[in-house]
Amino acid sequence: MLLTGNAACTPAQNAGCQTLTVFPNLVNGGSLNSAAVRNLLLNGAVADLARRYVTLGQTGSVQILPNPNMGILDLLGNLGESNYNALQVELRRRYSHGLLLQANYTFQKTLDNISPGNAGLNSEDQTRVAPFLDNLNQHLDYGRADYDQTHVFNLNAVYDLPFGKGKSFFNGSGGAVDRLVGGWQLGGILRINTGTPLTIVDPRGTLNRVGRSANQTAVTDLTNAQISDLIGIFNQNGIVYYINPSVINTNGRGAAPFGQPAFPGEVFFDNGPGQSGTLARSTINGPLFTQLDMSLTKSIRLTEKMRFQIRADAFNVLNHTNFLTGILTPGLGLGGTGNTIFNSPTFG
Repeated sequence: MLLTGNAACTPAQNAGCQTLTVFPNLVNGGSLNSAAVRNLLLNGAVADLARRYVTLGQTGSVQILPNPNMGILDLLGNLGESNYNALQVELRRRYSHGLLLQANYTFQKTLDNISPGNAGLNSEDQTRVAPFLDNLNQHLDYGRADYDQTHVFNLNAVYDLPFGKGKSFFNGSGGAVDRLVGGWQLGGILRINTGTPLTIVDPRGTLNRVGRSANQTAVTDLTNAQISDLIGIFNQNGIVYYINPSVINTNGRGAAPFGQPAFPGEVFFDNGPGQSGTLARSTINGPLFTQLDMSLTKSIRLTEKMRFQIRADAFNVLNHTNFLTGILTPGLGLGGTGNTIFNSPTFG
């Protein structure tokens, strides 16, 4: 009755109700009158509920941990797995008629189960542990790395403008004229790359506690191809989305609250108690990134060994808008590196 709010919910009066078996064996019957306990139950966060009982010493005769003498435990070892494959091509052209050119392209894929987005790999965490969602099934964390970029193209060039002494134009100039028209150099750096991947996550403590569920994915019946069809740049009511707003509720969330009926168009769902998601990690590519930086330099020779230089730099000279993404969490919104919380009010 405490969980349902229905006083008639007893086995004697309702065949759909069952007598609790585990909670009576916990200290104080599991403290079901506690608002904190009931909120965890109603949210499906049974892993965090178990952690609460362990932390407060309320496990009673229920053996929640294999070793009752331990609490939170970090297992240290070379347990991570990573795999990198790539095609790399580079072209260089050293000074030819005043031009220095370097271009490179990388087509690659990086897979791992220990990306920095995992809980425990932040700069303030002294343990430097990348915990698995499930130690008995480490493959749950295996997928494209949070920093994986399928295509990366870089081009940088420096061009000596053909003016001044020894150049195509004003070759015979000297003195003040050469100082004025000579010594000009134009430079540029162009970078084009696919965005870092996104993972749609449900970081609630359903299978493991919240502190180790940062990369837990959501539940969906959609294929990767169908999810890709939902990705793009959408502008609705002055808000820019990277996922089609048709699958987002009016409250900005990508999933109805746990235990509540789905809203029309919902395609991502919360995990149930004791469950993990059906989505793979990093199935979505972030927006394409393009930026051109340029520089103009003027060198003035003062003596044989001394030059004076004036330089102007323009970053993102084309003023191109680049959308940066974080983690998509269906109910929670944009999170840290590579994840988006679908049950956040800022999902997408």
